[in-house]
Amino acid sequence: MNKIYNFFCKHRDIVIIYSLALLYFVIDIVSKSFILRSGNLLFKKEVIKNFFYLDLQKNTGAAFSFMEGGTIFFVIVAIITLYFIHKYLLKEKLSVLKILSYSLLIGGICGNLYDRIFYGYVIDFLSFKFGTYYFPVFNFADTFISIGAFLLVIDIAVGGLYEFRSKRK
Repeated sequence: MNKIYNFFCKHRDIVIIYSLALLYFVIDIVSKSFILRSGNLLFKKEVIKNFFYLDLQKNTGAAFSFMEGGTIFFVIVAIITLYFIHKYLLKEKLSVLKILSYSLLIGGICGNLYDRIFYGYVIDFLSFKFGTYYFPVFNFADTFISIGAFLLVIDIAVGGLYEFRSKRK
């Protein structure tokens, strides 16, 4: 029991990251399962008039259907990305923002990776309309990845700014 306690104390940040990532992964998988179980959405189902729709799409590409049919490529890229993130996490001291951003990234990557492995495509279903423009359909995993990447950029920028100011003093 003492070894387990010591492991958790030594790797507290990593345990938090993977726990949160698991939560985000479950949110993504449950939402996709709900959409798949609620019937085949062959048309856009309007949730909020002229703004938000549920629209089942099977995406074999990346964001905005870039590189359609690249399922195997994206599985390999996701696995390699997860590997390097994990290696980085073992070496670095992590800020709260990095903990949050990496957990979002890992959870989102795993959500889309799960789809690619078990379905051969990513399940997208969230659709927004702004005037006459339809934003590309996406899912919660995409949202987690986008927010995680954005937070990571902020953390890097703030860290760089702090380091720059420290050197000037």
